[in-house]
Amino acid sequence: MLNYKKPAFWIIAVAVLACIVVGVCLLTNPKTEPPGGTPEAPVAGETYVSSACLYMNPLSSYSAVGGDSGCKYIIGDDYFATVNRNDDSVTGLSSHPAPDAADSSAATNRTDVAQWDWQAFPYTDAEFAELFSFGGIANLSQIYDEILYKPLTANTFLLRVDGTLWLVQLGSSPDSVPYMWSIYALVPESAMGSAQWEYRPALSSQYPAFRFEFDMPYTEISAVCVDGGELIGFDDHDGNAYPRGVELTVAPGSALYWSPMDENRVINHSASIHFMVHNGGAAPSYAGTIYISGENTKSGGLYTATIVGSGLHMSQAEAQPGAVISATGAAAMPGPFTPQHSIQSIRQ
Repeated sequence: MLNYKKPAFWIIAVAVLACIVVGVCLLTNPKTEPPGGTPEAPVAGETYVSSACLYMNPLSSYSAVGGDSGCKYIIGDDYFATVNRNDDSVTGLSSHPAPDAADSSAATNRTDVAQWDWQAFPYTDAEFAELFSFGGIANLSQIYDEILYKPLTANTFLLRVDGTLWLVQLGSSPDSVPYMWSIYALVPESAMGSAQWEYRPALSSQYPAFRFEFDMPYTEISAVCVDGGELIGFDDHDGNAYPRGVELTVAPGSALYWSPMDENRVINHSASIHFMVHNGGAAPSYAGTIYISGENTKSGGLYTATIVGSGLHMSQAEAQPGAVISATGAAAMPGPFTPQHSIQSIRQ
């Protein structure tokens, strides 16, 4: 400090100017994509699920509970695979089958996605509206700023609509005239959340069931379990026994429990739980499906639960083993396409 000498004026001036330039740069945001540019392609290796059913043809007998299509969608470097969640069957695997493949029919189930490049939307508003036999909308380009197109098969394509991902399925009439069958909004499965639970029937301090707590107001929750196990109302003892079965109604403040052991005392490895959340109204506030999978023995096992439901998210519970299902916002209402296929029965 005793040897300190005041720097020359020009050094001070350069330093001050450099500080000003750096400060201005830090106050600005980096330019990521020019207006009208191509949005990022789906992430290779990512698994997507449907977050909302934007349109379902009324001729369909399928009722999309909570917007669930019943499928998972796997994005690969050169393929788009659809996985049926009921039997894990897969269509649209590799886009490059071996020329000498013994099963020539396999090529018909393969979706060719050589590059994840997006194309201009090939329909005018009028042409797109004509695809809807029932309902539809005539001014799609006026509602959304950017609509890009990626064909998958002759009757299936993806749309990037203002940064969101839509899966569109067309049907074909006997005279080969295409028509709109369904539109689903897709999100990464990881965005919906998940939770794990360890089945330890020998541990008397823990319920022998996967606990699902609903962090939202409700007057009742109606649920149906399919594909294995049963539901138990451990919080609703009626004085004689706990209510249980493949169908169950949960009272306000109570949690929903799933046991891998069914009424025949068979331990199941997987299950699907369709549920509706009511809060005083006739129509449900939320609806969704919980998918459970795991491996177990008589001494225990680890189970993982994932959820599909518009406006819902699943996380690991902290207070006790199980999951918390919370509302991320209002459940998505029908989109600009009408009519929306209503949920007539949770059994569907």
